Amino acid sequence: MFFNRNKKESAKKTADKNNEVKNDTTESGAKIDVDAYDYYKLFEKYFKYAPDYEIHYEEALEYALKAAECGLELGLYEIGDYYLRLRDATDADKEKAFNALKAGADLGGILSKFSLAKCYEQGAGTEVDIEKAIYWYNEVAKNDKESLGDEAKQKVEELKSRNDSALAEKLAEKKAKEEAEARKKQKELDDYYNTEEGKQELYNRYLSGALKGYAVSQYSLGICNREGRGTAVDKGLALRWFTAAAENGHLEAMYETARCYENGEGTAVSKPMAFYWYLRAAEDGHEVSKNIVNQITPDEAIDYLNSICKSESEKLSSDAQRLKEHIEIELYKDGAENGNIDAMRNLSICYEEGLGTDANLSKAFYWRGKAAEAGDTDSQYHLGMYYKKGTGTEKDEKQAFYWFRTASENGHIDAMYELASCYEFGIGTTADVDVAFYLFNELGLKGYLPAKYAMGDLIIAEDLTTEQMEIALYWFEQAGEAGYSDSQGMLYTFYTYGINTVSKDEKKALYWLEKLAEGGDKESQREAYRCYNEGIGTAVDKKKAVYYLEKMGESGDMDAQIVLYNIYLAGEDGIPKNDKKNFYWCYKLAESGYEEAYVNLGISYLNGNGTAKDSRKGFYWVKKAAEVGDVKGMEILSRLYRDGRGTDVDMSQYHHWQKMWKQNQQ
Repeated sequence: MFFNRNKKESAKKTADKNNEVKNDTTESGAKIDVDAYDYYKLFEKYFKYAPDYEIHYEEALEYALKAAECGLELGLYEIGDYYLRLRDATDADKEKAFNALKAGADLGGILSKFSLAKCYEQGAGTEVDIEKAIYWYNEVAKNDKESLGDEAKQKVEELKSRNDSALAEKLAEKKAKEEAEARKKQKELDDYYNTEEGKQELYNRYLSGALKGYAVSQYSLGICNREGRGTAVDKGLALRWFTAAAENGHLEAMYETARCYENGEGTAVSKPMAFYWYLRAAEDGHEVSKNIVNQITPDEAIDYLNSICKSESEKLSSDAQRLKEHIEIELYKDGAENGNIDAMRNLSICYEEGLGTDANLSKAFYWRGKAAEAGDTDSQYHLGMYYKKGTGTEKDEKQAFYWFRTASENGHIDAMYELASCYEFGIGTTADVDVAFYLFNELGLKGYLPAKYAMGDLIIAEDLTTEQMEIALYWFEQAGEAGYSDSQGMLYTFYTYGINTVSKDEKKALYWLEKLAEGGDKESQREAYRCYNEGIGTAVDKKKAVYYLEKMGESGDMDAQIVLYNIYLAGEDGIPKNDKKNFYWCYKLAESGYEEAYVNLGISYLNGNGTAKDSRKGFYWVKKAAEVGDVKGMEILSRLYRDGRGTDVDMSQYHHWQKMWKQNQQ
């Protein structure tokens, strides 16, 4: 899908050998100085566990050398191995690898010696030098009695035999014999491990390695738990081990972890987590995961990563944020250039929306065209929209019509709607209201809401027969019933004034007005209040009128809040006095800054009208009223200071506000 980040694979690809760092001796058996571990940790900070874009080569090399001088040469090997494994390694990268490996080899590192020999053999970071290659392979063979030493011996023999055909033939015969023997031993081993005893032994071996942190063992243990090999089936435990291996960089484990989340094996189904692990695997080159990720739209990808960014796991959240912030489109590009239709479509979206790259509508148009020509129905529709609007290309209504028709024939419902509009307004073709009506009607039968609304335009156009008009009105009302506010508004207008064959009908007009009002339209709420208050299209109904008035008040309409406050203060036309509601709307007004409500809210708190008595709150609101010039508030505030109610007794304040009250009475 998006990413092209080079991964540091060396330490994880050489699991068992590299994990010897946990021992207290070097590869040759010498004692490791305790300072080596401190230097190695600094090396890890600057290199091994640093993101690729934060690697500090010079600092990493410095600390790897210091660790090696204290007996721990592994860091130098890991630097060399990393730069040799880069997908697009430059000559400078190879030279960095060679220098690190040479330093490690000179300090006795077996792995560094072996890799240095390969550099001389292949000319990586240095000139090809077979003699030096043989020398370093011999050094490995002399000092390593295990598999690496045997492999080094074979390399020495192979290099020496390059100019000796007879010896080469003998070596080839020997190699074939050894391979046959190895296959025989492997078969015997496979047969044993397929027995119950062998399965149990293998499970225990994997468990031992997994507990030491070896990714290969963790992955294998996940397989055992999933399939019940050497243990009972436990898919939850299988997921735990797959995840552990995946977090240690194991490619297949990432893929298996993704599958668990996708299929709900050992956990609840989680599309975001499945996508995250497919993306991690694709990022590291897993081909199947690449194909899966290519099918995910960029918007879906961002949504999934946003979901993971909210995870309680800081590590998971941080990595999801990294993936989101470093979105690229390399995987889409690879797939698109190799003919993957999903990748073509998603690459177009990236260029259109500027995801992982600068927005480029010309390139978006190009890849939409490629996908459309390859048969992608969604791209055929969007290509029509590009031509209709002139997005990334010249506006061309005939091409727009062509691609809308093509996508419509392939079942794309949005394209069918655009095709109907083309016939309605003559876009890229001759206008034909009958065809437009037919297509809109078909879409209506499919439940397509915009088509039901579009019938309103045909009603206004006066180009329909009476029978067609009835059908159009039916679909238009269906759109209104489905909550399409534009349809509701036009139906209110139709029935209020009468349009063409639609007769004026105040009751139906009120019906659609209430639909709009219930949907939160403030003007409709105001008009519904007026209808019920004055008896327009219905009998006068004060309770219903107050119902819509309260909706207006709740949405912040201050005029409605004032009316409601006054209604509940004394009662009105069948609406009884209600202290609690009176207090509620008074509070709403005061909170909204309506100064005239301050003193009344203060009195309500002081006297316990519609709420619990609270002298301090009463004092607060009365004081606010007095401070904005409310005369009544000044008089009450003076007495509160005199009586120490809601505040401390303060005679100076009492006299001050008494004076202010008397001055402002005039």
